[in-house]
Amino acid sequence: MLKLISAMSRVKLKINLKSIRHNFLQIQKSVRPAQVMAILKANAYGLGSIPIAETLIKAGASRIGVAELKEAALLTPLAKKSKIPVQIIGGILESEISDCIRLGIVCPISDLAIAKALSKEAIKQSRLATVHIKIDTGMGRLGIPHFNAVKEIKAIAKLPRLNLEGLYSHFPNANQPTHAKSKQQMDIFNDLVSELADAGITFPLLHLANSDGINNFPNSFYQMVRTGINLYGVFDLRGLRSYSLKPALTLETTLLAKRKLPAGFNIGYGCTHTLFEDTWVGTIPAGYADGIPLAASNSGLVL
Repeated sequence: MLKLISAMSRVKLKINLKSIRHNFLQIQKSVRPAQVMAILKANAYGLGSIPIAETLIKAGASRIGVAELKEAALLTPLAKKSKIPVQIIGGILESEISDCIRLGIVCPISDLAIAKALSKEAIKQSRLATVHIKIDTGMGRLGIPHFNAVKEIKAIAKLPRLNLEGLYSHFPNANQPTHAKSKQQMDIFNDLVSELADAGITFPLLHLANSDGINNFPNSFYQMVRTGINLYGVFDLRGLRSYSLKPALTLETTLLAKRKLPAGFNIGYGCTHTLFEDTWVGTIPAGYADGIPLAASNSGLVL
């Protein structure tokens, strides 16, 4: 392997764990007494789930949420050491059920068939499978459609070896505080919880609020909330800013070239910018591969 005299990267993404901790504590304070599930799916959005999980567990995260089994398996040893659960909030495949139960991962139920498969495997392993039932209240992605939920949950509740710990749903429009959809979803969810309680079926943990829900709909907190993108200091521009967050990421590079170009000279792909006067133009060695999108043309800022 050829050794370079200077092998420093031209582009660096700096991740401030202190800012992530600050943001978590701000969120935790705002939702009390609800528990906080820290969502670290997709390797914490590519930022490194293990060091971020360590930071958030020390800060008091109640559990870690991920999208799939592979992510859950990576974080399970750390979570077990800290005595908190790892939970899959998306969907699971039948082929993944055996490993999920063996590792003690909290599993989602999005239909009766998956519930039956979880129950069957839990019996086989002589274990108790802790599950959360997902309700589709209007997202249209995963979950038992709310209009079928009472019938299906009654059937699920009869299955052996299932610990029905939670019931949850997801907002598609919580980034818009005045949008009627979120209020409608909460009404549907509340009615379902009441109807199930009348049938003698209750859940220790109800959760609906995602990052935008936490920010814009405080009456959606229930016993637990799920925070993901807000951990990094990000608010949706259309929502409220209900608490103080700090930016946790900094993308740094260097100046590759500096030239004075004449008025009328075109800049960039598509020649979308034309210099209106003689101008100093700087070029940095960063682009698509570093996560800078074409959409930043004529709008992105560099300090």
